Amino acid sequence: MLLILDEQHEQVDVTIEALKNFSTKLAAVEKWDTLRVGTRTTVKKLEEDVQGSPADLLITWRHLHEEAIVPRCSLGIYVDMLTQATDFPILLLPGSVASPATIQGKKCQTVLAATDHLAGDHRLINYAAALTDPHGKLVLCHVEDDQTLQRYLQAIERIPEVNSELVRTKLQEQLNRDVVRYLASARQSMQEAGVPIQIETELTTGHRLSVYRDLLSSHHADLLVMNTKDNDQLAMHGLAYAMSVEFVEIPQLLL
Repeated sequence: MLLILDEQHEQVDVTIEALKNFSTKLAAVEKWDTLRVGTRTTVKKLEEDVQGSPADLLITWRHLHEEAIVPRCSLGIYVDMLTQATDFPILLLPGSVASPATIQGKKCQTVLAATDHLAGDHRLINYAAALTDPHGKLVLCHVEDDQTLQRYLQAIERIPEVNSELVRTKLQEQLNRDVVRYLASARQSMQEAGVPIQIETELTTGHRLSVYRDLLSSHHADLLVMNTKDNDQLAMHGLAYAMSVEFVEIPQLLL
């Protein structure tokens, strides 16, 4: 593990112990390294230091070394870079450097894996399952954006040669069928492998940000896992960025 923190952060051992208590997977880690961000740390320097690390996972907070700025509408320049310029998974701790939220006394019992393209997303599910404590619960979520779906359906309705009602029914059925099939396969594979966790699925349509907020609340999730990379652009893709900025109260694993 590589813990990235501000140069004035003092209670490093307390933070590491809280992380070990939070997850049995983290408790089993043999080596913990730290990397401090200070006034002389450029974004480029941090990237070089991280790229040279043998770490399997980065752990940090929003707004590293930006206490005076507190850019509420972003993750901060350092974390923005880490999510896109490196291939490391990043465990983003709740709150920010200026206003951290404690994870002391909390356990990673319920993990919510969120994506809008769940079918075929083995890496996300594997990481989410690995960080779910034994006998905990993993919730695999797939949310279709209702606004995008309605826009396509309204366009189809303007084509007189097409039975729009039939398309509406069949399109929704087909979208759901593919996801349900994959989720069932993922659940079966983990059960056959003897993974000692409970697996639930959530498949719905709606405004994604609102739906995920409700899902996090209703399942009392301890960790949110989601993909952040977008192969077509440098910036984090839209939904993941919105969720990582909005849901500051919960730890997030950004892949």
